[in-house]
Amino acid sequence: MESYEACSTEELIRELVNSELVVDPGLAREISQRPDAVPHLVRIIEDDTSFMEGSPGDGWAPIHASFLLGAIKTPAAWDAVFWLLRERDEEMRDWITEDFPTILANFGLDAVEDLKKCISDRTLGLYQRSTAIGALSTIAHKHPEIWDSTVRFFRQLLQEEDDPELLGFLICDLSEFKDPDALEDIKSAFDKGLVDDFIIKMEDVNVTYSSPGESLDYQRYSADPLEHFNPQKFERLWKISYENQRIPDRLKRMLKPEKIGRNDPCPCGSGKKYKKCCMKKDFEE
Repeated sequence: MESYEACSTEELIRELVNSELVVDPGLAREISQRPDAVPHLVRIIEDDTSFMEGSPGDGWAPIHASFLLGAIKTPAAWDAVFWLLRERDEEMRDWITEDFPTILANFGLDAVEDLKKCISDRTLGLYQRSTAIGALSTIAHKHPEIWDSTVRFFRQLLQEEDDPELLGFLICDLSEFKDPDALEDIKSAFDKGLVDDFIIKMEDVNVTYSSPGESLDYQRYSADPLEHFNPQKFERLWKISYENQRIPDRLKRMLKPEKIGRNDPCPCGSGKKYKKCCMKKDFEE
């Protein structure tokens, strides 16, 4: 497409699905700027067949849709993402544990209360609850005004929870706050044998607390959801998912773009000339 701006939202969503794994970053950026894309993205994540290999999108459409909902950040987008976390645990398992906290955390303070409810809900699975813990921790590190209340919430959970694996994941995040009172709670949980030490050991906690400055580990979930549409990431996923198939030419072009002229259309798909769009940013990088 010459200009994504000139396309209807429905056309953009159709292009997204047809792109399967390799989505043009410019297409993703344009969709993320359209709140009216949310109902279309919701239909994708609600469709059982969209998660299947060989379906339109070859199973990638709901993954892409979840990151786009995280980038759009409207209340309707949050409702869809939160539903996805709670209701699509099996379909989203690998993504829930690895990337989904990034999507949740991007909603910031608006997500805090729902995340706390999710974390406290024992009817949910380990990965759903630990994902919400990671997201809440990331939000608290970005917003000091909820730092203390988040630590108190985590400490209370540490005293009430009896799942050794969940406690392990909880302590991984709680220790990042380096709260001295929380350290006593953590030691007590280890002394009582309540923690799965395959996930974290008391020695690991001590290292975190004794490290100078602030640990950067929590920042693993602070990325922009649109970074999912990075061609280098698509290349890694292609090699994992399609190991016996050669990388498509369009992905090769994304990885090694031809030299762009100042007056050429910007490759981001905005429809503007390169010099009036991404040229300055590209040179800064």
